[in-house]
Amino acid sequence: MITLVTAIALLAFLTGDETYQAKERRFMISEIQMTAFVTGLHTGLYKIDEKVLNVMGQIPRTNFLDSEHSFYAYKNVALPMVSERYIIPEPFLTAMMIHLMGVHKADTVLEIGYGTGYEAAILSKLAKKVYTIKQQNPLGKASEASNVENSLAEYRNVQSVIGNGIHGWPRKAPFDAILVKQAISDMPPQALIDQLTPYGRLVIPIEDSTTHEQRVMVYLKMPDGSVQSRETLYVKMTHLLPGQDI
Repeated sequence: MITLVTAIALLAFLTGDETYQAKERRFMISEIQMTAFVTGLHTGLYKIDEKVLNVMGQIPRTNFLDSEHSFYAYKNVALPMVSERYIIPEPFLTAMMIHLMGVHKADTVLEIGYGTGYEAAILSKLAKKVYTIKQQNPLGKASEASNVENSLAEYRNVQSVIGNGIHGWPRKAPFDAILVKQAISDMPPQALIDQLTPYGRLVIPIEDSTTHEQRVMVYLKMPDGSVQSRETLYVKMTHLLPGQDI
């Protein structure tokens, strides 16, 4: 039988653990805010949308990482995944790219790239509907795909598929915003531009095939079909590998 003293001690322990996790997330948010301010001269972005930061402060990033990396869950560092062939972006880069998408509550959005589901979970709290294409290597393990599905199970407005994100997801288009998390060379895929709504946004790392420099770009589709572009932060990300057709 649990005594009152034992019950109080257990409650204090559990509460203390939750407080520790909350403090870790608050520290992560502080680092994101500071990094945004420091890099603002290069990006023109000195502050991340509070809605994005609030959601990131609520979602346990540990749920989307291997146990061996859980200690670093709330550090502002990129982490390896899938035998270190892919990289999970640092929290600041995640926050910045989602901020640049300009997501509203009524939006339908598309996320593309090999990931853990963390960005899709954040988007699920910001948008009405989230579609996510996991760019799985043809030699990828089925267990890796199921891990992503499991991590997103509680996010009811997220639909995930293994496919070739370079072609988008025509059957679910149009999208108010699209996020591509891995880099491609020179130009954004026309298929993704075509699947944007008027004033839709595409956020994608573009690599210069000559200099091999990568930069997160924002493309805004105008009502007449023309596209405006904006350069932001220089980054170093893994490349978007070919995936299977949907």
